[in-house]
Amino acid sequence: MQSTDGASGQPEQPRTLDAIRRRQNDRKTAVVPTEYARAPTYRNPPGATALKILHAMIDHAGASIDDHTTWHEMPLRNVIGTANLRHLGAQDADEHLSELNALQLSYWLFDVQRRKTIVSRGVVVERAEIHLPEDRGSEAVTIRWRFGSIFTEIACSSHFYTLLANNVIWSLRSRYAIALFHHISGLSGQRHRSVRFTIPELRDVLGVVPKKLQRFKDLNARALKPAIDQINACEYARWTLNATIHKRARKVHAVEIGWTPRKEEPQQELVLDDDEQVSTATPATARPLPFPADGRIAGTAWGQAARAHASGHDPDRVGHDFARWIRNKGGRLDAPEITASFETFAKGYDAVQGRNQPAPAGWDGPAERERSPYSDFPRNGMIRDTVFAGLVSTHAPAADPDTIGQAFAEQLRGLG
Repeated sequence: MQSTDGASGQPEQPRTLDAIRRRQNDRKTAVVPTEYARAPTYRNPPGATALKILHAMIDHAGASIDDHTTWHEMPLRNVIGTANLRHLGAQDADEHLSELNALQLSYWLFDVQRRKTIVSRGVVVERAEIHLPEDRGSEAVTIRWRFGSIFTEIACSSHFYTLLANNVIWSLRSRYAIALFHHISGLSGQRHRSVRFTIPELRDVLGVVPKKLQRFKDLNARALKPAIDQINACEYARWTLNATIHKRARKVHAVEIGWTPRKEEPQQELVLDDDEQVSTATPATARPLPFPADGRIAGTAWGQAARAHASGHDPDRVGHDFARWIRNKGGRLDAPEITASFETFAKGYDAVQGRNQPAPAGWDGPAERERSPYSDFPRNGMIRDTVFAGLVSTHAPAADPDTIGQAFAEQLRGLG
């Protein structure tokens, strides 16, 4: 199932396994194929404890998850300590392993040559054993297992991987929360920080058993809302989730789940190159929160950011305009994403109002400077073949200039 490198004709090495090898000593984070983290459909979903045991098994196996004939072994007490379980006897472990044996994973592929979709389905854990020594005082109870072939095939061919924070997995209490955390972790490296699910899709992502929680009222109250609340309450989670309900003819037909980073830092879940780098905004220094309400930031780290991204402008003027913009659009100056918002504002300050609007009443800063080529931003946001398209190609080379321009024009209109 390995792909080939078009230039050399040689098999391209899967990056997921390479990432697992590089991070084999990182006990805070587990590396899994993104195809597994974002699996669209589960069958026979296990409970939370069984999912935690499975996570410990995957983390313990490391890069050897690429072979379904390989036996893996782990003392039961290590499972208890790793997964932060209070107690796990041999009989309890046997019940949970039975749940894992029944867990099925579906894998969708499109066959380009034959023009058809192939849905492969198989178990994640093909076989599991518990070894009970006669003398338990001197020998430990161990579990042994082999992964299913579909799971190892995914690992062998995967070029995208997801980093799952172990402490988050151990702290979540329901299978719905763990399943949602898996899925959002596999998506969180994307540029757009939200995803919309139809109700059937949401049920699959959460691992809701068929014919259970059929009314959205029950699905929301007993699965979705508790899952989001548990993730948001976890101190180790890197982002905060929110859900927006979309109705059609008074009936809920979709739910949009968004995530907001608690700290702006590189997102490494979805990695597209060999250096594990994903382009995201990263503050060079720790900056105070909230943003000053009066906008006076000279002499602070906010001022340093203003000088770096809006050079030639008075930092206090930039800060004043930013604070006013946030208030005008109903935002909060202590929002978790305020740092990234300020950096984006400062980078586009010339186009926003830095050189083309008179100073506000009572402003004691420097006089208005001469106009910039960036001053006349198109009101409709259509910036292709303009000087603004050059900025987009520099800071967001993969983005469509008109899409960025239209979103920015909406922000400009919010300034009043």
